[in-house]
Amino acid sequence: MTRTQAIHSLTWLLDHTLPLNRKERYYTGTVLPGIVCADDMTHLHRLADLMGFPGVDVSGDPADCGLVFFTEYGLAESVFGPARDRFEQLPTDRDTPDVVFLTTQPTPVLFALEAKLYDRPSGFDLRAQLDRQAGLLAELASRLAGWLEVPTVPVAHCALLPEPQADVDLGGSYPVLTWRQLHAAYADVAAAYWLAILNEALTRYDDLVTRFKPNDDARLTGADIAAGHHAGTLGYAAMGRTGGLTGSQIRIDIDSGAWHDVQYQVARVHPGNRNWFTIAEFLELAGMQSEPTPEEAHERFTTAVARARSVGTRVFGDASILDQLDQGTELLRAAPPAELLRVAALFETASDAAMEARRGSDELWIRLNQG
Repeated sequence: MTRTQAIHSLTWLLDHTLPLNRKERYYTGTVLPGIVCADDMTHLHRLADLMGFPGVDVSGDPADCGLVFFTEYGLAESVFGPARDRFEQLPTDRDTPDVVFLTTQPTPVLFALEAKLYDRPSGFDLRAQLDRQAGLLAELASRLAGWLEVPTVPVAHCALLPEPQADVDLGGSYPVLTWRQLHAAYADVAAAYWLAILNEALTRYDDLVTRFKPNDDARLTGADIAAGHHAGTLGYAAMGRTGGLTGSQIRIDIDSGAWHDVQYQVARVHPGNRNWFTIAEFLELAGMQSEPTPEEAHERFTTAVARARSVGTRVFGDASILDQLDQGTELLRAAPPAELLRVAALFETASDAAMEARRGSDELWIRLNQG
């Protein structure tokens, strides 16, 4: 068998035969490992360097590799057989990052990447996805420390994004890597074919990216918006609510006082949508254009704490709903799965918010005691 006379470049083939694959899983499950696992895994340390952990040492020898590497890892589908006992009570139904790998030399580190290419989530949605993953990764790292007999296993948890999405607001909680950085880091060692595929994907980004661009960069309560605005730390200029500033929903929020607790979409730049308005306009309408007095701030704080104590007792204290749920375990097995998932999500949100409030109050208490 001999080659035909025509020589076809990858670019020509993608334009004239099979079109480029747009699925995110192709890039995380095929293209990325094709690049970072070059030369029998010996260059994986370059990715670890980008994720903030230089000095990782791995090899491709299964007898002494110091590495477990997975893409498209579904923990829930993997906990079977002998692994089931080791993962008892470890949540396996939460969002798992696209790429998860563990290195053990010179010390154990758990790496996780959530990758996007043509999908374009808002900063709020991507941060929420990463937050869900972080809970699972923290518990998994704790188990790994016990299994590997080390004090701790640090977690390197990053977002891998195309350049046009690299400025997404993740609240400062998660580092962002770009596909271009990855390409550059492996340009001299990875297979030319996979580097070319990634380059084609990035070159064609404007043609293939999801057209919908979310308006919001984050979501904040009205109270957080007001506090951040008055403190000069907000970083957002506009906010959104269905119907805009003259709509019925924002009027109900303000008249009832519920605006303090309502979560609003916020953006660094006004998106030009009729449902959006400037934060200054909102605060003027709410009568909050001036900074609240110390007495007003103290009253709101003490009211919020009192409400949290009351709600906490009803949810978590003696004779709480949790006690009732414990007694109704068999009944719950017959409940519709969608309802179970809905209420489970509410409990998860409440727990996350409670922990955030605890961290905030701890920081406040420390500052007060330091004078």
